[in-house]
Amino acid sequence: MIGFLLPRARRRICAGLMITVPVLSAHARVFWTYDAIHGPTAAGQPGWNRAYSTQIRLNEGRASLDVIGCQLAASEAERTLLDTYRALNASVWAGHGWEVAWGIAKVQDVIVRWLIFSLGSPRECLVVRITQSTDDFLASARPPLRSRLTQLTEVPNSTVRWYAADEQARVGLEVLEAATPPDPMRQRIVSDLIATGWVPTLPDGGDDHQWVMFRRGRELCLIHVAPDDVQGSRILRVYKELGRTATP
Repeated sequence: MIGFLLPRARRRICAGLMITVPVLSAHARVFWTYDAIHGPTAAGQPGWNRAYSTQIRLNEGRASLDVIGCQLAASEAERTLLDTYRALNASVWAGHGWEVAWGIAKVQDVIVRWLIFSLGSPRECLVVRITQSTDDFLASARPPLRSRLTQLTEVPNSTVRWYAADEQARVGLEVLEAATPPDPMRQRIVSDLIATGWVPTLPDGGDDHQWVMFRRGRELCLIHVAPDDVQGSRILRVYKELGRTATP
């Protein structure tokens, strides 16, 4: 969904904002439940090293997220995932390009989706996997009726199109659309944030910048405004609350 908004390099930056904290033992029971489905590809199995695991929210649904450093070529990792789920009589759909492979499997009442990124090494790749119940998968197709980033000022006359959050990491991301053209939309957002105590830090908050970063105490906010497919705006907002021990 978010690919229409960001070039590949910027997608990686935003993904980096989401992957910021260690594994939390409070959610271990959820991960172990799904480990039975993932079998030899479960995070922590030999050659499938857990880099990060957490519970996330996607629109109106919840999901388990695993980021795995895999000691296999991307093609071998893809084949192993397919074999694992097919052995459970799952319905599986998959595809691949030069640098990225993707797939989805339905294992009983569980939906598994994955992306595999080649890292340029013949025996190394990165696997990003989302696991959900069927009910949560369907709920994830429904964007929230209102913005869930309540820490930020409301974007006037806008509609939320996509939302994701890692509540334990205190980070959230949303995509909105508005009928207002990009330049006045950006000016309004910047003005409203400054009026509520946010300070532009990168670049300088000028109207000519599509990307603006703000800080307010231990809170960070990244804003991107671009034209939509008609005459309005497509807005990306990322919010992050730093930990109590973070350096100001």
